[in-house]
Amino acid sequence: MEAKINMKKYGYIRVSTKEQNPERQIYAMEAENIKKQNIYVDKISGKGFDRPQYCRMVKIESRGYCRN
Repeated sequence: MEAKINMKKYGYIRVSTKEQNPERQIYAMEAENIKKQNIYVDKISGKGFDRPQYCRMVKIESRGYCRN
């Protein structure tokens, strides 16, 4: 008997400036069968680690390693 594990895939994209376009990365993730609603994008500098969408994704998947 085979056990099927149904795992959701998530993706995270960070672009440094609001002028940068994450669409190519989103397209690549969708090609890997990651649903658009499971892709999180932060348009924020890489200087710090205040990344709201990353924290949102982590909270959904692991029930909260972020402070937000």
